[in-house]
Amino acid sequence: MANKVTYQEAGVDTRAAAALVNEIKSDVARTQKQRQLHNSFGLFAAAFDLSEYRQPVIVTGCDGVGTKIELLLEHGMESEAGKDLIAMSVNDIITTGGDPLLFLDYIGIEKLHPERIKRLISGMCDYLEDCGCILAGGETAEMPGLV
Repeated sequence: MANKVTYQEAGVDTRAAAALVNEIKSDVARTQKQRQLHNSFGLFAAAFDLSEYRQPVIVTGCDGVGTKIELLLEHGMESEAGKDLIAMSVNDIITTGGDPLLFLDYIGIEKLHPERIKRLISGMCDYLEDCGCILAGGETAEMPGLV
């Protein structure tokens, strides 16, 4: 059998990642005050009950902050970057007449910076809470040498 490489040997800090997930739980919970998930499957997938809608149609959107992310991060403005990220996606959905319900996030990063990621997610949750939209799940992937 080939030599096994551990996450730690690959440069991935699974303990820091687990601690980060625990630290953002209160922010995520804030987004579930106005609406509730039907079911949550960890932080990776979720289900939402659409029965309150007469003829539900799913509208999806995906957008990013764009190149201004570099300036925001350079100036330690992760919270503002998080708010802007949500605003771009929510605005795209609203233009279709859709009702923003859920948001999933993905953060792919070379090295975990827990404090910066917490500020980013906190900003996202601030805006999601304002919009009545749920942070239903997501993933943070530490990928040394790949990003």
